[in-house]
Amino acid sequence: MISDIEIDSSTLLSVIGREEKSGKIYNFAHKNFYVITRYNRSRLYALAVYFLGEEIKNAKTKMERR
Repeated sequence: MISDIEIDSSTLLSVIGREEKSGKIYNFAHKNFYVITRYNRSRLYALAVYFLGEEIKNAKTKMERR
């Protein structure tokens, strides 16, 4: 996954690994990931929330371009 988010070199990130059919995938997790896992401790839940948010953001951008 490639992100357009700029991150300062002093920002703390975690690396989250997960298995996919194509092999192991790694993502960087920011403070928001931690916040989401306080609600539900599942890493998969937090990833699903992130990916859903990205899809909503992309759909909104497409609608605004019309």
